[in-house]
Amino acid sequence: MSKETFLRGWILDIYPLSDGNAALWVIGEDGNRRRLSLHIPVTFYAAGSHGQLVQLERILADQSEPFQCYHTKRKDVYKYDGLLDVLAIVAEGPESMSRLFTWANNRCPYLIYYDVDLSLPLRLSAAYDIYPLCLTNFSIDGDDIISIQALESRWTIEQTLPPLRILDLSLDHNPTRILPTHINVKWDKYNVRVPVKPERAMCINLGSIINKFNPDLIVSDWGDGYLLPFLIEAAEHCNHPIHFNRDFDFLKTRTIAERSFFSYGQIIHKDKQTLLYGRIHIDRRNAMMFSDYGMEGIFEMARVTCQSIQTAARVSPGTGISSMQIITALKNNILVPWHTKQPEIRRSMRSLMEGDRGGVILETVPGIYKNAGSVDFSGLFPSIMLANNLSPETRRKDGTFDKDAPLGIIPLTLKPMLEKRLAIKKELEKLNKADFRKKKYKAWSSAMKWLGVVASGYENFSLSKFGCIESFEAINLNGREAILKAKMVAEDEGFRVLAIYIDSLTLQKEGADSESDYRLLLDKIEKETGLPIAFEGLYCWVVYLSSKVNGITPVPNRYFGLLKPGGSSQSSSGYEIKMRGIEARRRDSPPWIVEFQTRLIEYFAKEPNPDLLINLIPGAIALIRSEINLLNDNKVPIGQLVINHRLSRNLEDFRVATAAVRAGKLLTETGRVYKAGMTIQYVYVLGYPGVIPVDLITPDSPTIYIDKDKYLTLLLRASHTVLEAMGMSYEMLFDRAVNKSVQLPLEFFPQC
Repeated sequence: MSKETFLRGWILDIYPLSDGNAALWVIGEDGNRRRLSLHIPVTFYAAGSHGQLVQLERILADQSEPFQCYHTKRKDVYKYDGLLDVLAIVAEGPESMSRLFTWANNRCPYLIYYDVDLSLPLRLSAAYDIYPLCLTNFSIDGDDIISIQALESRWTIEQTLPPLRILDLSLDHNPTRILPTHINVKWDKYNVRVPVKPERAMCINLGSIINKFNPDLIVSDWGDGYLLPFLIEAAEHCNHPIHFNRDFDFLKTRTIAERSFFSYGQIIHKDKQTLLYGRIHIDRRNAMMFSDYGMEGIFEMARVTCQSIQTAARVSPGTGISSMQIITALKNNILVPWHTKQPEIRRSMRSLMEGDRGGVILETVPGIYKNAGSVDFSGLFPSIMLANNLSPETRRKDGTFDKDAPLGIIPLTLKPMLEKRLAIKKELEKLNKADFRKKKYKAWSSAMKWLGVVASGYENFSLSKFGCIESFEAINLNGREAILKAKMVAEDEGFRVLAIYIDSLTLQKEGADSESDYRLLLDKIEKETGLPIAFEGLYCWVVYLSSKVNGITPVPNRYFGLLKPGGSSQSSSGYEIKMRGIEARRRDSPPWIVEFQTRLIEYFAKEPNPDLLINLIPGAIALIRSEINLLNDNKVPIGQLVINHRLSRNLEDFRVATAAVRAGKLLTETGRVYKAGMTIQYVYVLGYPGVIPVDLITPDSPTIYIDKDKYLTLLLRASHTVLEAMGMSYEMLFDRAVNKSVQLPLEFFPQC
């Protein structure tokens, strides 16, 4: 006789089982880790004429997979004429559904299919409002789930977190350069170094640690592509298995092949992924946004998108926003198309010219500006999508949108996310810098910021489930109108608009030298546009830079400045430094250049009065000379001179032999393969081919002669970026710093 019991705990992992059920790993409040089983029928839909759907019923009856089907109506957001007649096919579980769909699609490819490629965690989230790390009440019979009740919402700020057991695995060397000799293992208060050789002893030690500690989360460096595959192979060779999977029904880990893809103007390469069953594995080196928001941000991304933690760590924010849209669709009986092929509505040339344009950019005359304030629309594009109800089902036949219609699937998805991020930002404003919650709140806010950033672009993405090109154009149109309205309001209030960049304005007004002087302006802009706008900071001075090619041509979003406290990165003077588009912000700049340019800007940050910056130039020249001396005396570590170059295409597709291509060809001679999106690290050296890849530098390598002229040029360019607005040309800088000319020409000083 069955007996119903209750379990309260946190959901760690969800995945399908071979018997058709869903596995839910739960960390109980009692400290036990249990795998529960849930029977969940899975439904997909087919659309076509009545005769075609009846024919599909007959075809499905000829196969052996158990199923049920019925005719019903569902909403397709791309159809204008009400609900769509569909055939619902109910399978016993996810694996059964996959087989049924393959059978149906092979025999009836002319039908339109819906809800066929949805992950199990998303289906469960829509059905039970659960998500990773959600505190949940389970009614169970043995290990079988009878009912599920979520005790928290993914949209509340503070969540009750489980006591995660975390095991950290790292290596003593980068395995792409030097084969590691030790594995560093950390858990609880322990920190041990496990030798790689002999392999049997290594497998016994690691296996023992994992078995005894039983970790929930394994965090690694190079774990996806190297460490875990190496350990698994070694364990098989030694006949001493290491149980990375907590679920013993799965003897092997799940792997996803490496791939390169295009995302927002750049090529990204992701290594092979190694995923576990019953445990979570996060590779810090292969996680998508780990450097931006860390583990707390990954947890928040999994929480709000309802993807598994391992998936949320490795996919782009675009996949996250798509997952959120799918959950909204499932909850509202909206069909999720398998393939989206929606052509753009035919419109007049005038309509296209008005709508199909980008954001507003107002370029600033290069120079130094004082007492300039920065204001920024908070989540401009997602706010526009919500305010104007931009969604496929609210689109009229002429390409416009019905703002007064019931909220569409896109605004319904964005609304709770925007509200949560705004609530987090308000909480952040209340916290002092020493509050331990500040770091995790920033990580959560950053995760949702990225979801908001990609939400608008995803409307123009060809593979988006609910993409709509007219919506994307309307977002840009309304964004341009909002920023231009803000510009007019600012000018009416006596402000000078120095710069506009998409969703932010830099303003200047005599006597406006505090946040309170901007409050009335912000209120008027919010009233005029209906969109939230925030005060980002007040510059003591800000330097807008010119083009490297043409010294009088301004460049948008290339500047650095000194903010009063409250900006982004603290300087030694107690003020705040903000930098955009300069060498210190570029990922391909050598660490030596990044560190020195930052130090040079911090040196000028000692002086909040822009009129007195010129007095600091002699000291700046001394700093530059000192750095040149270090370079000439071979005192700059070679690791500080490494250039990181991300390949924009496969190595064999390059026609010009750039430095990165030459370095890549040296690496291919060792048998390595470099694909689009992968990063090549190299150092400039004397002699042919002028570069040497970092991966080929070993302790046994011959003496390396650095190309000091190349690095001197990089140093002077970075220095000139800082000094050019103060009237110093590149030639003058070279003369003072390299030739050590003592006196500046009289024309350098404007007062003369």
